[in-house]
Amino acid sequence: MSLILENISKNFRSFQAVQGVSFTLEPGEVVGFLGPNGAGKTTTMRMIAGLIRPSSGNIKLKGRMSAMIEEPSFYPYLSGLENLRYSASLTGIGENAILPALERVGLMERREHRVSSYSQGMRQRLGLARTLLGNPEVLLLDEPTNGLDPQGVAEMRELIRGVSSEGVTVLLSSHILAEVEKIAPRVIIINKGRIQADGRVRELFSQLGSEIISMTLDVPADFTPQALEMLGSQPWVQKVYLHPSGVLVLNLLQHDLDQIAPAMVHARIPLLGFRTDVESLEQVYLQAVTKKVQA
Repeated sequence: MSLILENISKNFRSFQAVQGVSFTLEPGEVVGFLGPNGAGKTTTMRMIAGLIRPSSGNIKLKGRMSAMIEEPSFYPYLSGLENLRYSASLTGIGENAILPALERVGLMERREHRVSSYSQGMRQRLGLARTLLGNPEVLLLDEPTNGLDPQGVAEMRELIRGVSSEGVTVLLSSHILAEVEKIAPRVIIINKGRIQADGRVRELFSQLGSEIISMTLDVPADFTPQALEMLGSQPWVQKVYLHPSGVLVLNLLQHDLDQIAPAMVHARIPLLGFRTDVESLEQVYLQAVTKKVQA
């Protein structure tokens, strides 16, 4: 095992941010750590990283760990290269590790530029380069794709896969469920400070049941705004949004499926086609965070 959490809790005065969290990560695993805002993700990751102390419980780590928690901060008047040199000097890491890390995240051409000139996505890349100094066995990444364009997101995904193939354990926190689904075979879902689900998406789908399902509706483009407004006003629709491909995606309870067609007919909106999606991470996530948290 690379990392073991045993019944970790964290209290801030009377507020219990994390309550009895336990899980184990194996070498080379990429694990998605998911939950709504305020669910306890960042607090848990900060405890693992040693930035704050748990109120109770134990954390066991095998090997070296590096973390990028929340948005990485740097000295803006220094270049990317100078910032990494400074970080390396604080931890006793040799300078021979710096250029390979910059090369790995695609910042070699901008290494001499001041960080104040970097975009948010470039600062994310520089933050990841800093975590790779010293060849850690465990990486904690909090929203690593924040600020990246689609190409940057794809490159970050391949980079994480690459370090995982070398045996590095990655705990990845993100709100982009579709991206997590592409890279993390296993997910841990936390809500209100407690773990609500832990496992592979297919396994979790079976464990949590299929009460909430996702449907794709194809309507004529001229009717899309009307359909969005109509479906969004229905109490039985959990969520509805326009997918970049032009189709509508909505989440609803399985027993409400038969309400879709009458609603579309009543609103006089043509329905060109539909599809029910199964075993998606979004369905698992919605089911986990909407179920009642056990006391």
